[in-house]
Amino acid sequence: MKIHIAILITFIVHSVVFVAFSFKPDSLALLINGKSTPDIIFPNVINFQRNSASLSDFKGKLVILYSWTTYCAPCIESFPKLDRIQREFGDKIQIILVGYEPEEKILRLFERMKMLGKDYILPNAIVDNTTFRKLLNEDGSLGGSIWIDKNGIVLGRVKGSDNINEQNINSIINGQSYDASIFEIQNSRYLASIDNSIPLLINSNAGDNRYFKSHSIVTSYIPGLADGGVRIEGPGESSAYGKIRVLNSYVVSLYSIAYGSVSSTEIQSETIYRPQGLSSMDIEFEVSNETFFRPNLNLWDSLKQNYGYCYEIVAPCKNPEELLLSMRSDLDKFFGLRSQMEKRETECLVLVKFRDTDMESFSETKIFEKDNFGIVITNQPVSVLISALRYYLSPGKAFLDETGINHNIDINFVAEMNDLDAVNEKLKEYGLVVIKAKRYLDKLVIREKI
Repeated sequence: MKIHIAILITFIVHSVVFVAFSFKPDSLALLINGKSTPDIIFPNVINFQRNSASLSDFKGKLVILYSWTTYCAPCIESFPKLDRIQREFGDKIQIILVGYEPEEKILRLFERMKMLGKDYILPNAIVDNTTFRKLLNEDGSLGGSIWIDKNGIVLGRVKGSDNINEQNINSIINGQSYDASIFEIQNSRYLASIDNSIPLLINSNAGDNRYFKSHSIVTSYIPGLADGGVRIEGPGESSAYGKIRVLNSYVVSLYSIAYGSVSSTEIQSETIYRPQGLSSMDIEFEVSNETFFRPNLNLWDSLKQNYGYCYEIVAPCKNPEELLLSMRSDLDKFFGLRSQMEKRETECLVLVKFRDTDMESFSETKIFEKDNFGIVITNQPVSVLISALRYYLSPGKAFLDETGINHNIDINFVAEMNDLDAVNEKLKEYGLVVIKAKRYLDKLVIREKI
């Protein structure tokens, strides 16, 4: 049996924009800060005077390509701001939303928004592949925008939507000095090469021994490696050793993995391992300086040199999950902490059933769709509904299922998903309601050693 590795990126930044797209893959290499852009073609554009467009159509304007997805609530929440800025600056700028999901899913979202009185003038380009994602972000993740000046020169990539504001736009379109730090440094990530067949830092693998903190292995932040990358290997026919490697992560993320679990999937005789970490809401710190252990991720780029760590353990095991016990001990020793699971009284949102209704699904088709303005669930367990409600109503907080429903359900409604009262009005039609309550839950408690 081959052993395959799962590499997961645990730092996920907010994504953006809608555009239907087509361009030559070799044009990607030309999208470089300070260089002219290729004339990228958008063959499928909605909410525009034509069904297609190209970058050259907007020459003479500041162009902002903003990527997004229907499941990214912060992205959609930025639409009113982006629309207001587009209306304010008129033909001096062009903001284009860019997404890679199916057209019908995108159109369904905008139909729901219109039902709720939300109508925007921003054109939306729809991309059916991930190539454009690499255009927006060097690591292929969503959550940024590309700014191109009126002469077709790439100014750079910007994370999120906070820096898409009147001050920055005014400075750029009027040829004034502006804060260049809003743009990410070109090719600042993934510059270091890494050989996955040997341990981190051995034989200068991804760096040299100046990064060593402990054997088994703890290092400081290593520039050039992916932030939050996780690699897991299990023992196999050729080796009794397993491996867990976590790259450039903050302390709470390391503990989340150590106290979580490892899932495995067999794909074509290969075993793929993935970490199932604890949620940050299930971790509590009783320390004098919590900022060190759980830094502000909005400031991560400026903090990671001091707050980021790499960890790797390679040891004999029956399965990778056994290595998690050693990882817990290693982290406690290195950081001078005591960690253990405890029951803690916690404020929660709880889904309860107050009357019987006909929700049981008899469909053979499984459907799950959610966005800021509604949800469609067909032939899915209640846990799917819980995950959607938690995303919009209690991000970072506990959300429990006390319905007692053990069969698959069908639910379909339109509502402002971040409005508890609005969601409850729709759930009541199904005999369900979300309440606020306190429950004793398992928590990972991390303390300083006395």
